[in-house]
Amino acid sequence: MSVQFIDHKGVSILYTDLSKKSKDENMEVMEQAKKIIGMRPEKSVLVILNVEGMRYSKEFLDKMKAIGKANEPYVKATAILGLTAVTKLIAKGVAQFTGRKSGFFDGEQEALDWLVEQY
Repeated sequence: MSVQFIDHKGVSILYTDLSKKSKDENMEVMEQAKKIIGMRPEKSVLVILNVEGMRYSKEFLDKMKAIGKANEPYVKATAILGLTAVTKLIAKGVAQFTGRKSGFFDGEQEALDWLVEQY
């Protein structure tokens, strides 16, 4: 499953997996995440976003920005992992656009621990 809640140290975190999928698959995953997040109370959702090996396009980045902006009222913090140096710059731009508190990590454990600290 590409979008699911996981438990880390007693904290519920929405794991969104965009790694190594096609552009169309990732569009579907982002829509699924948007629906799940939109059903939660404001500023209650912690998100880990795995983008390792993800392929980017202008269309997809525009979609990420729009979804990120729409979900902003519900998301408390987002941890992003699997970024290269170049994609980290892109992700920082998206985070700045959405106004979301974001952290950028190489390892999943570090990302999850950071999210628990934001709780």
